[in-house]
Amino acid sequence: MLFSFVTLLPLLVLEATAGPVRKAAFREHGWERKFIAPRDGRMKLHIALRQSDGGAEVERQLLSVSNPGSASFRQHLGAEQAASISTPAHGSVHAVEFWLWKYGLLNDASLFGGIYEIDTTIRSAERLLNTTYFAWSDGEREVIRTELFYLPDSVDGYIDFVTPTTSFPKRRAMKTSLRRPAGDAVAQRAAQAVVLNEQAECAINSFATPTCIRQAYKIDYQAQPNRTTFAVYGTEAASFNPVDLQTYLQRYNSPAAEANAQYGVVGNEEYSSFTAKFETALDTQTLLGLAWPARGILYNNGGVFGPSPGTVYDPFVQFLQELITNKTVPSVVSFSESLPENQLDPVYARRLCNMMAQVGARGVSLLFSSGNNGPNGDQPTGTHKEIFEPEFPASCPWVTAVGGTTNLKGETAATKETIGVIGRLGYTASGGGFSNLFSAPDYQKSVVDAYVANHVPASYASVSGFNAQGRGIPDVSAFFTNFPTVVDYITFPVARTSAATPVWAAVVTLLNDYEAGKGRSPLGFINPWLYSLDSGLKDITTGGNNAGSCDLLGGCTLPETLRYEVTEGWDLVTGLGSPMFSELTRALDAIAERKK
Repeated sequence: MLFSFVTLLPLLVLEATAGPVRKAAFREHGWERKFIAPRDGRMKLHIALRQSDGGAEVERQLLSVSNPGSASFRQHLGAEQAASISTPAHGSVHAVEFWLWKYGLLNDASLFGGIYEIDTTIRSAERLLNTTYFAWSDGEREVIRTELFYLPDSVDGYIDFVTPTTSFPKRRAMKTSLRRPAGDAVAQRAAQAVVLNEQAECAINSFATPTCIRQAYKIDYQAQPNRTTFAVYGTEAASFNPVDLQTYLQRYNSPAAEANAQYGVVGNEEYSSFTAKFETALDTQTLLGLAWPARGILYNNGGVFGPSPGTVYDPFVQFLQELITNKTVPSVVSFSESLPENQLDPVYARRLCNMMAQVGARGVSLLFSSGNNGPNGDQPTGTHKEIFEPEFPASCPWVTAVGGTTNLKGETAATKETIGVIGRLGYTASGGGFSNLFSAPDYQKSVVDAYVANHVPASYASVSGFNAQGRGIPDVSAFFTNFPTVVDYITFPVARTSAATPVWAAVVTLLNDYEAGKGRSPLGFINPWLYSLDSGLKDITTGGNNAGSCDLLGGCTLPETLRYEVTEGWDLVTGLGSPMFSELTRALDAIAERKK
């Protein structure tokens, strides 16, 4: 962009008379500063311009293509259309490009969908933002961030976020059930796996194998080879072991093993910690075991909020931009990572949520786990800022949040009451609660209001983190206990909403393939459709409540942990319930018939 003197003069005057605006880390993050980041290191900055309408058109378009009663139901947008509905505020492009030009970065910047991407060095980013980047550690990983930067007053009002800057990932908390066992512990776990595997097919405590899940959810459909694509978003740059996947398939889906089914891997393939590797193994094995021969992609870009190898950038923003701009996108993406809402800058979180709405408008279903410690955050360990601590991105109203159930023979909510003490290593209960950043959307407002009126104690109104008007999570649920997961040739029984999420992702993948076979579009954002159903979901009404835990030795100092009850209808433990596949296909056929 060329600037004439006449164009520059007002901006130069404004810069000369205005001071810098301070931008600090939103909350104490718990990472330890180690050393100054290498100045010649590469960095990819993303600068999100404030939208002219606050993102309203994005949300309107999403709801138009996802509401079953709309004339444009499932008429999803292409890449250019999806980008064009996010319009920068008047004057923002001019002001920000002058700022970039002044620091010699305009030629390195590209603008798409209201977000600039700038390939530069850490030194140049520091000059632009008047800051210093450091390497930070949580004892296991390192990440490049800053705690403080400055924006000129002339551009501050035009910018939603600059990243990577002050948003830190969640510190790694060692999860007891996911530590690498040593010595006798390995033998004990292997023996436990054998015992579980030898029990009667699909008994209460059997492994949640693809066969058992298909039986429980009446999945009588198999996808056509490579017609439908699904994806797993890898947790924090974990390594993916195709040998472990093949071992899993040989045991639990032999036709897929014989076909040498694999994921196409996008991004990092280096080895990382056992814990992160464990999560990726759980997600990839569960989803491919159920959805094959649909085609799977593993995006191993550094997690939703986690560190990224090589170039420093915000991997989640980068990924969402790719889903908005790429010509070809997966029909479903399963995520098993989250962060407490109260650790995020609200403006940053809301813009990410709006970006996810853009992705949904393209026909991509985004599914996130709701957490594993009831309404009290994801884990019973670590620092908790508030008693009620909803998880993001699950709390975004434009994604599908997945909670957990247990018991293959008589499905019930996964809670302290139903899981048992031994089974609760590393998790406590299905996550759920009310968002403090997002209001209840229209598609669920009636069920949220009814639940608050009938099942939430009035005393909760004064409890930290409670918001009766907030978006409620989860939306749905599925089994999340005793999932066989192969890591380094050993099969472990794993339980987390990280397992329930790929189960639902597999269901949506198979539904998309079913629709493709009839010449119909993928489901895209599924929540308005799900909340409109009279059948197709199994209402989970037993299990008690999802009270979380607070492990004092693990760093938790909450004065109390509260709970929400499992009830008839939608609730804050299991949402609308679990899938009944054959009924869901009939519901889709009924919609198609009405649209004729």
